[in-house]
Amino acid sequence: MKKLIALTLALLLAGLLLPTTALAEENNNVAKIGDTKYASLKDALGVANDGDTITLLKDCELSEGDKTIRVEKTGVTLDLNGFTMTLGSYLDVVGGNTFTIQNGKSTGGITIAEYGVFTTSSQTTINLTGVTITGTNKKELLFEAWSKSTYHIKNCNITWQDTCIRFIGTKDINFTIENTTMNLTGSKDAIAMRSEGGRLEIINSTITGEAAKLFVTPDTNNPVDRPSVSVANDAPQSGIMEYSYDAYKSKYNSGKFILPGVSDASAKLKAMLKESFTSDALLVSGPDGLYIEQSAIDMLKDLRGGEAYSVDQGGLTVNDVPEREDTINNNTTNDITINDNVIKPGGYIYFSESGPVVYNPTPELDPPSTIVIIRPAEEKATQPNPATGAPQVIAVAAAVSAIAAVLAAVLLLRREEE
Repeated sequence: MKKLIALTLALLLAGLLLPTTALAEENNNVAKIGDTKYASLKDALGVANDGDTITLLKDCELSEGDKTIRVEKTGVTLDLNGFTMTLGSYLDVVGGNTFTIQNGKSTGGITIAEYGVFTTSSQTTINLTGVTITGTNKKELLFEAWSKSTYHIKNCNITWQDTCIRFIGTKDINFTIENTTMNLTGSKDAIAMRSEGGRLEIINSTITGEAAKLFVTPDTNNPVDRPSVSVANDAPQSGIMEYSYDAYKSKYNSGKFILPGVSDASAKLKAMLKESFTSDALLVSGPDGLYIEQSAIDMLKDLRGGEAYSVDQGGLTVNDVPEREDTINNNTTNDITINDNVIKPGGYIYFSESGPVVYNPTPELDPPSTIVIIRPAEEKATQPNPATGAPQVIAVAAAVSAIAAVLAAVLLLRREEE
């Protein structure tokens, strides 16, 4: 009987402990894919298949020390689910893959601990939606964009101390910041476009802070220090920084720099990029920024109306420019042709309601190097005789002598008659 009672108590105790053990295991789970739960986010990333969504179940850390954590599959989505992920290693999206981090709740986000860089290989895409990102005091890069990679940062709130975005590699980098607030508090330039081409688009976003500056150095093999251009603004702005640069020819193929919140963007950008422009590169300044080569021609063919533009460098021949009461100034040393109208250096064309009006300054004639005064031919002047005095005195004396001779002859004739 006693054995039966003991066995019954043991079974009851085991039954009571099983839910507790299961609950402890449940509480230790960090993430899930579908109905399958995992003890760490790293484990979940390691087994995720194409198109899977990983959902956080609690605050967690994603770290591999000084090693890089790689996202091997494409179309994977990490849903923060209102929790905080502390990122302590580089997070690399393998070439050709797409990785999305989203958070549909007001709590949670990403805290960058030790390394803190999102990096992409060629032809990869990273999407961040609704995510709050904060960094520690450690100076690190946040987003590193390689050739043919794409970033889309939407509805995010980012606070960062060092370089926030860096373009590196060759061309075809696309980085979009949309409906996002960025507070950049460090001393380094927040946006460093150090590749041979790329596109940074800011859509309805606010960028503030001491480090909210743009730095462009297309020639990565021979970086040249140039002044940065501030992009900081305290109100939502939109703008595009886009360029294509041939490092072998040291020449821009195309580009436009329309900076949000910077009224004198053109002048600042021309100063910053001066050493990168060849003397024949076409540069056109507009009210919203600086346009280069083909982008300049495309812009002139789509004028908004009532604005002033300036051709600052290079030759230009363009037709099909709409006549919408715009003014185009020629600040180059060459003739430019717009809609078959030739505009001389220093001149301009104004598209009035009645048709184009061209002003060309009257050229100033250069004075000859030698001035020659031509006078009518004159008789050779009589040279004075030192013995008798000047020619005027000699002539008077001769006249007096002639008169005296005539008088003497008259007196002689009268005497003979008497």
